[in-house]
Amino acid sequence: MIKIKEFGWGICVNFTKKQVEVSFKNKKKETLFNNQLTDGNPSDLSNKSVETYFLDVILYVKNTLENDMKLVKGDLSKNDGQMGIVSVFLNSIEEISQVKVNIPQDLKSKENLKMIEKMHMEILKRFSNEIPLLDPIEDMGIENPKLEENIKKKKYLLEKYDSLNVNEVN
Repeated sequence: MIKIKEFGWGICVNFTKKQVEVSFKNKKKETLFNNQLTDGNPSDLSNKSVETYFLDVILYVKNTLENDMKLVKGDLSKNDGQMGIVSVFLNSIEEISQVKVNIPQDLKSKENLKMIEKMHMEILKRFSNEIPLLDPIEDMGIENPKLEENIKKKKYLLEKYDSLNVNEVN
């Protein structure tokens, strides 16, 4: 399971790597992007193609779209939506869980999507929205001193932030 920005927890079913054409209306952003791609060497990359990953994720979404044709997170407790497969950018992942869900092969069947919805609800209920996260060092065996240092810094900053919020309330 993975947590997607603005949608919450979902079930990742597939990923694909695609070439995406990038163009900019804003020259400042285009220059910044070009510098990142070319290490500061000037070139015209206004319609540069970049590789990016897309994830197909089963998410609970509302039955209706917003005015700008955007999908909106549904509320399972209100039963105002349905499970569906949504393609999202890789950078929309907030967290990755240790929880692995075995789902049926046929994801077009309404019965299977209903079964997946029940499984999804049961997982959220069992873990009370504190789903165990995947640890890159312990669970994935990544040995990188810089990563370990960054994880320690993040933990320290989160603890500091939490202590500041507690002090503000008092």
